[in-house]
Amino acid sequence: MRRILTAALAFAILFSFSACKDDSASSFEGEKLSYTEMLKGDGTIDKRWYYKYYPDGEISTSMRCLEDGTCVQRNEYTYTEDNLKETETIYLLGKKSSVTEYHYTEDGKLESEKNYLPEKITETVYHYNVDDTLAYTEQVDAGGKTIGTRRYSYKNGKLSSENIFDAEDNNIGSMKYTYSGDSIKSIEYSGSAVGDYAKEVHTYDGENLIKAEYYDSEGNLLYTDTSEFDGDRCMHRIRIDSNNAIVYTWVTASFH
Repeated sequence: MRRILTAALAFAILFSFSACKDDSASSFEGEKLSYTEMLKGDGTIDKRWYYKYYPDGEISTSMRCLEDGTCVQRNEYTYTEDNLKETETIYLLGKKSSVTEYHYTEDGKLESEKNYLPEKITETVYHYNVDDTLAYTEQVDAGGKTIGTRRYSYKNGKLSSENIFDAEDNNIGSMKYTYSGDSIKSIEYSGSAVGDYAKEVHTYDGENLIKAEYYDSEGNLLYTDTSEFDGDRCMHRIRIDSNNAIVYTWVTASFH
């Protein structure tokens, strides 16, 4: 089984769930997801991610398309015998493309990612503890100078925090994790790690994540993602803002 996914692929699969029984909305191509739809609150399509696969079942292509059917981004994946080797991101509306190469240690751990971006080349180098947990990652520029570091801490065998450092080794951000059993219960963000929200809280039904709540730095609830499952592993994911209005619903489908 391939061990590494790119950030773009991980984002796509974040909203990728097995298909539903309703044939008017979807069918299923074997055990492989063909596309994922993101719908607006009025039920119209906001965007789709399409997927294609190699004969051995590994994903070969993912494509992001807009409501009108215009496809704006394609990701191509190539592999070694055991691992993801390279990802090429191709922008279809005039932007320059980028390539990421993956390198591994002799025992199969990810050693580095080299990113050939339109304007620069960067590399992320992975360093491990003696128990094979990730100790820190180091981002370097084309000349080999360190431009950032991310360090990982663990408690009771689980990741407890990530701390982000700049080129001068100043701590500029962090992510702190709490758990319910083996599942992540909450993540708190600070500094440069803060994006659209500063904290997320998870609720589970068994192993299934059924609700994720997102808060700003003042503790105000921004929006909630709720997920519904059925016996066929169908999932509908609904995003609700602070006024309880449906913003997005994610569903899955595949080619007929």
